[in-house]
Formats: sequence, C-alpha cells, structure tokens
Amino acid sequence: MSKNKIINQSTSRAAFTLVEVILVSAIIGVIAVSAYHALSTGLRVWEKTRTLSIEEDILIFFDRLSMDLRNAFDFSLFKFDGKPNIIEFTTVVSVPLSRTGSRDIIFYADQIGRVKYGFDSRHKGVFRQQAGYGQAVGEKYGDLKILARPVKRIYFEYFIRGESSLTLQ
Repeated sequence: MSKNKIINQSTSRAAFTLVEVILVSAIIGVIAVSAYHALSTGLRVWEKTRTLSIEEDILIFFDRLSMDLRNAFDFSLFKFDGKPNIIEFTTVVSVPLSRTGSRDIIFYADQIGRVKYGFDSRHKGVFRQQAGYGQAVGEKYGDLKILARPVKRIYFEYFIRGESSLTLQ
C-alpha cells in the first residue's frame, strides 16, 4: 500500500497547477507589453529624428544658396541662367588644389566660378554643382551633390534688373 501512495504522489507532481499556468501567462503578458512599448517608443523617436534631419538638410541648402548669392556678381563671360527648377550663376567657389600629378589635396582656393542649384527628380532631392573657372569656361560641372532629400519639387522666381524696372521671370 505504501508503494501505491508513492506512485500516485509522483504522477500528480508531473503536471502544472492552475496557479502556475496563470502566473506564467501573466509574466509573459507583462514582458510582451513592455517589449511593445519599447518598440513603439523607439519608432516614434526614430520618426522624430528623421523629420529633424530633413529640416536640417533644407536649412543647409538655404544656407549654401544664400552664401553663394551673397558672393554672386556679374561677369561678362558667364551669364545668369534661371529656369523654374534650376538656377545657375557666377560666384566665388572653393576649388581643391593639389601638386601636379598628385591626388592629395593640399588646400582649397577661392576663385571665380559657377554654381548650379536645382531639383533632381531621379534622386528626389535638391542638388548643388559647382565649377571652377576652367570648368565653367568649358561648361563642365563637378559632381552633383544632393543637399536635401526627399523633396517633392522646387520652384525659383527671378527678378531681373533691367534698364527701366524689375521684371519677374
């Protein structure tokens, strides 16, 4: 009779009690809720920093454009060219200088050049290109640098000073 008691006690210990199942379910629920909360907070922070990054890129674009416009001037060899989504003008640009035959840039020098700002529909961004004096004479620009993205469109309006008055183009 004592053998039967021992066998019955060991088989009854092999199963989980209702309290244990409820306790484990509650712990898993708490862990799931905290993981969801951490994930959703992380996504909100990421979206906010992404929005701030776009705004900073737009501010950098306007800063570069305004700096180039402050240094702009009329030059007989190069004419102002403005279209609704591209602006091109003569200004002072910084070009890299290096020793002859070397690829190492020693320093940058300021010289007369051209810049082009506009909208690149392929990259969906606002770009800047520059050309030093030699490149501008040959109408060749350097690499296209995207300053801000994603941008849906950009539109420039120009006031040209003429002999009689200002005209909007």
